[in-house]
Amino acid sequence: MSKRRVVALIAYLTATTSLGGCAADGPAAGPLVVRRDTVGDTIIVQTVSGSLWGRPLSYREDLRIGALEGSEVETFGEITEVAVGSDRSILVFDHQVPVLRKFDSSGTYLRDFGRRGQGPGEYVRGVSGLAVQRDGQVLLRDRGNGRINRYSENGDLVDAIRDVAGGFSASHAAMIVDTTGHIYVKALMVDLFAMRREQGPNFHLPSPWPVGLIHLTRSGELVDTIPPPEIRGAAESLVWGLHPYGHMLVGSNSTYAFEIRRQDGGIIRVSLPYSPVPFSDAGLAESAELRAARIADGKAADGSDEERPEFRPAYNGFYFGSDGRIWVSRHIVDEMSSTASPSRFFQPIGFDVFEEDGTYLGFARFPANARPMVFTSTHVYAVETGEYDEQYLVRYLLAG
Repeated sequence: MSKRRVVALIAYLTATTSLGGCAADGPAAGPLVVRRDTVGDTIIVQTVSGSLWGRPLSYREDLRIGALEGSEVETFGEITEVAVGSDRSILVFDHQVPVLRKFDSSGTYLRDFGRRGQGPGEYVRGVSGLAVQRDGQVLLRDRGNGRINRYSENGDLVDAIRDVAGGFSASHAAMIVDTTGHIYVKALMVDLFAMRREQGPNFHLPSPWPVGLIHLTRSGELVDTIPPPEIRGAAESLVWGLHPYGHMLVGSNSTYAFEIRRQDGGIIRVSLPYSPVPFSDAGLAESAELRAARIADGKAADGSDEERPEFRPAYNGFYFGSDGRIWVSRHIVDEMSSTASPSRFFQPIGFDVFEEDGTYLGFARFPANARPMVFTSTHVYAVETGEYDEQYLVRYLLAG
């Protein structure tokens, strides 16, 4: 390995500690300055300052579905899953009813898919995963009934796939469909029955939970299981996600760096300068919702309070657009209080946006009451909570 490449690798590994003083919303506004190098089969992409967009992403609302008062199809109780078809039709699962509803691209109600129950095509409240395959068929993971229902575009039941994940759920990306239509379901990579036999009824799973993926063909046949990825010395701070093109994104959020592990075996290492966000005094104890989400994602074996670090993680998770872009969520400073809000659902939301090759496009900040769900090349679909806790499905038009 050449001396130049060794220096480049060291620069990457120390980037997030040596590059400071950036704006609260990420690197300072301006033209993109990036250092690229190659070490073996690894490409290093280190953003120094600026972004390709040159300024934060702007957006405007162009559709709102929902009402404070109205008919059943006009009101939402608790939206937990959203998916968008290639024709921009919108599927919304309301956990409170429960019901899966379809709207056209203008927000006009079209029909319900299935209903509550245990019969063919029916589902219970344990839904965790919704996706549209490339041919337009809709997958709804009904873990309460132990199956994945597949519907036609018109809502007719096509078939049902056995849910081999054993009812395990996660708060984010519990079911993933790639661009070939293959299905990936998050699952615990341990035998719970064997652990109970060996350790007794009060057994504890290791922390973090060994959550991996079960890979199925588009028709539901088992292909293989994918164990949780690893980064040496980063078990507690590990963040990962499966890109719809088949790449695995893996990072330790103790610093702002992550890897894009490509299907062809190559690796892209990405780093971004950031300013650590402190916990606010009001956030000394995490909310019950946040602890529950931590457990669901396999980060802790129980809901006990843990010693709070001084700063929040550099980033929280990976989201993926239909165009292959990578959206990295992170805590940002609340401009009203100069500290991070303690609420998981009502704090300002920030996303750093990258191309599939690690190029930094820019930053997007969303309203504190908006929870982005689906990203496309032109829009973001989000769930918003109103003054009286009513919910809306809102579509934002994006502009870089």
